[in-house]
Amino acid sequence: MKLLKHWLLAMGLSSLIGSALAVDLPGAVVSADWLSKNISEVQVVEVRSDIASFTKAPEFTTDKKTNKKVLVEVGGHIPDSLLLDFKKVRAERLVDGKKVKYLIPEKADFQALMQSVGVVAGKPIVLVPVGQDISDIDEALRAYWQLKVYGEDKVAVLDGGIAGWLADGREFSVAASKKSAGDWIATAYRAELVASSEDVAKAVKAGVQLIDSRQPRVPMEQQLGGVAFSSHLAAIPTGAARSWSRSFNRLPLPRPRRPNGSCAATWPRSSASPRAWAGTSRSATTIPSCCRRRSQMTNRCS
Repeated sequence: MKLLKHWLLAMGLSSLIGSALAVDLPGAVVSADWLSKNISEVQVVEVRSDIASFTKAPEFTTDKKTNKKVLVEVGGHIPDSLLLDFKKVRAERLVDGKKVKYLIPEKADFQALMQSVGVVAGKPIVLVPVGQDISDIDEALRAYWQLKVYGEDKVAVLDGGIAGWLADGREFSVAASKKSAGDWIATAYRAELVASSEDVAKAVKAGVQLIDSRQPRVPMEQQLGGVAFSSHLAAIPTGAARSWSRSFNRLPLPRPRRPNGSCAATWPRSSASPRAWAGTSRSATTIPSCCRRRSQMTNRCS
């Protein structure tokens, strides 16, 4: 009996010590340096739409002037990271009897998704976007918001994403994601973080300032190789436009070769150097991959 008491006491003390030593996230954004030092204390979740890139080797080129490796195309992932398919992050739900796409999933559905990825409860989560353009960052931030809505506070986003990680020459893997089930629990529903159309309409009438943070758009005729097409975005009255371009650092990059085929219509025709979205606030030397993504006919290179 005494042995059992001593064992229980030892287990309790071990648990308390473990909790006391658990790493604290420095904020909503973590640097690659911080992650590399604390990687064993967190669970890294890579958020991607192109899940095939998770097991594909990244592509590099060598700068002829500096003889340094430059990232051309993202591939691979941070070793032992989990893979979250962004296509499953948003859901189609019934609203007033109508099907509406791209909404936050129901609480139970989102919990099941995170568990299927392998996310465990009680361990800080670091979300990793691809980091080569604005939409990559948006995917990670969408997952971040949904985790917050459903009660998760120990979550942050990797500054620069996997593109910044690779550009720094850090270790990567092309192994498949581990398929172990997680036990993450959606502990709450924070209604204050979600606004319905009715809430927005009331805010407009009350004169509340609204921020339109949608991605910047370019003329549709530029996207489609000169074919005229209306590209005006509808706007909520009193909504102030907030360009994503002011929230991220941009770097002039060496110009890669112009791609062949219809995707070339998306490439800038000016002589200006292309630019890439490096991440949440860092500067990563990457060459944009927009012209390789035929399904995303947007001019994100300029």
